Amino acid sequence: MTAQQPPEFPDPASPGGTPSLHDAVEANDVPLVRLLLERGADPAGGHTLWHAAAHPDHECLRLQIDHGASVRGTGVLAGVIGRDDVEGVRILVAAGADPGRPHPAATAPIGLLSDMTENPLTLAAQRDSAAVVAVLLEAGADPDAPCRDGRSPVRAAVRRGRPDVAALLLRHGARDDVDDADRFLGACARADRSQAEALLARRPDLVERLSGEDRAAIVDVAEAGDAAAVRLMLDLGLPSGARRGMDGAAALHAAAYFGRAEVVRLLVEAGADVEQPDGQWESTALCWAAVGSGEQRRAGRPDDWLATVRVLLAAGASTRGAWVDTKPPSDEVGALLRSAGEVEAPERDRSTVDQAVLRQVGERLRTAFETSDADLFGTLLHPDVRWGGGPRGCWNRDQVLDWYRVLRARVGPVAVREVVVHDDAVELGLSGDRSQTFRVEDGLIVEIRG
Repeated sequence: MTAQQPPEFPDPASPGGTPSLHDAVEANDVPLVRLLLERGADPAGGHTLWHAAAHPDHECLRLQIDHGASVRGTGVLAGVIGRDDVEGVRILVAAGADPGRPHPAATAPIGLLSDMTENPLTLAAQRDSAAVVAVLLEAGADPDAPCRDGRSPVRAAVRRGRPDVAALLLRHGARDDVDDADRFLGACARADRSQAEALLARRPDLVERLSGEDRAAIVDVAEAGDAAAVRLMLDLGLPSGARRGMDGAAALHAAAYFGRAEVVRLLVEAGADVEQPDGQWESTALCWAAVGSGEQRRAGRPDDWLATVRVLLAAGASTRGAWVDTKPPSDEVGALLRSAGEVEAPERDRSTVDQAVLRQVGERLRTAFETSDADLFGTLLHPDVRWGGGPRGCWNRDQVLDWYRVLRARVGPVAVREVVVHDDAVELGLSGDRSQTFRVEDGLIVEIRG
């Protein structure tokens, strides 16, 4: 092969073709991506758009769009929110992605667009910069579209300590429904002691009147790693053990998962319970740190899990249940846990699980999936059922049903190959070699995996 001759690759559109566009995009190999697209590769096949959007230079993304990739209905715009990626947002909006324009409320669950993808504007109000929000608003996004928790974008921005984002939304016509609790939590989130104390001077009962959800704002601040903001919240009376609704995490869990060693140390010194279990997996902060060291390091995050684990161990954290076989820690954290003592998974008491009830739940699940019967599916769910984790997870029956309807709208009825009952769970084997597991307590589904 001379320098002037292109490499002779198999047909990139064929299943056996190598190398694949997916691999080339994931590696951000721009010349190879260009060649494969010129030779007929599907410009939007699989998850290639999502991988392309993750690269900061955006060259692969531009190539795919130039070769006809449609971004409508893919959700890829929502996928770039939270990175202060103004250029990426502009590219996707210009290519036709919905920035969060108004649509009839009945066409989609709260927090979603009419095409059943997540609303970029509400996500940006909660996670991104004013510059990103400005691009979305200029493209016609609805400044009053409710977030998944029902709050307005303005309230979400104020509560996370971004008055600049809130002011931008208000300039674009958003309603101002902010209350003193929002202002207080926002002042805490940006470590503005003077404003927080001024609000308390005017409303001495403010902390006492905060809801459980309000108090759990300390969890998100701890997750972000802002030690000054966490210290202020603790000083002003927010409890370190408050747990957020979506995954039952306390501040120590969230900080440990992301390797926020300074925040973990601060919480431990303030008396946070190192053995407090989360509300979803009944795991300790040490387990969250171990899992995070494996998952988040692979995602390229730089934080310090070794120091986090050392702080927890020095505070007396037990290693029991800290190692999850399906979510192993990083090599360094694994070695540290082994040196600290036995690392075995906790045993769940399954002695009261009625296998006949599990079989009945399994057959009703089969019927619900094969007929897209959302009402039947709803009767099987515990009010506090959980599906997934993080801000995009579901943590109650209504949210699970919303996503069930979204999935059924996208793919229709799903064939169930088999129903397998084991221990305290029902596993459905689905078409395409997929599976989904449903953990059951007292005849109702309490957790969904997959």
